[in-house]
Amino acid sequence: MPELHWEAVGRTDTGRVRKHNEDSILLREDGTLWCVADGMGGHGSGEVASQLITSTLQRIKTPAHLADAIDSVDRALQSVHRALGEQGEKRGQIIGSTALVAIPRAEYLAILWAGDSRAYLQRGAQCHNLTTDHTQLQAMVDRGLVPPEEAEDHPAGRMVTRAVGAPGPIMVDVEVVRVEPGDRLLLASDGLGKHVADRELAGLLRSTTDPRHVVDRIIATVLERGAGDNVSVVVADFRGAAESPRGEQAPA
Repeated sequence: MPELHWEAVGRTDTGRVRKHNEDSILLREDGTLWCVADGMGGHGSGEVASQLITSTLQRIKTPAHLADAIDSVDRALQSVHRALGEQGEKRGQIIGSTALVAIPRAEYLAILWAGDSRAYLQRGAQCHNLTTDHTQLQAMVDRGLVPPEEAEDHPAGRMVTRAVGAPGPIMVDVEVVRVEPGDRLLLASDGLGKHVADRELAGLLRSTTDPRHVVDRIIATVLERGAGDNVSVVVADFRGAAESPRGEQAPA
């Protein structure tokens, strides 16, 4: 397979209800890593957690070998987890955040996550969820207590069971997939899933060839539907053609 190149753009929005944006996104200028982090714990806590994740990942070395890069990101998230735990103990509260990280290398893509921010890969007309939510609801689905087709609208909601900064040790899940020219990746905080069903995503992701316009259209759709939470999205296109811009972060 010829060497792949990628272009990534992202945007975060406070939404129409919340007064503060506790989400943070990162698109490293060297094109080695993208991240969506969704903070929790209220203003002054959630944004501290999500911003510590993205600022830490901005500074770390990201080795060329994928396995080494995965280890580097995992160590960074473990370090942030300990730091947030210490801050939380001093404040007497939990300071946490979901973490969703994508690492592109040649024709492979690694996804690391803790929490319920999601990664989707669009290939042709199909859109596949690459992550599994770390939520009480997903645990109920896994145990057969809730049918998968009823999960999106289930009253149990999406209480997170795993987050960077939450009490106890943190386990970061990893998924590695092979990507092809024409693939499109979506990273999103749960502010998207609260207003846009998975079955709608394929249409939104195919709506235009320009990833910037896709990001704008996704955010606009969430805002039109009330945007009860902060929403953050990163869209990355994989190409086999000449070098493309490595990433662009839109203003909130």
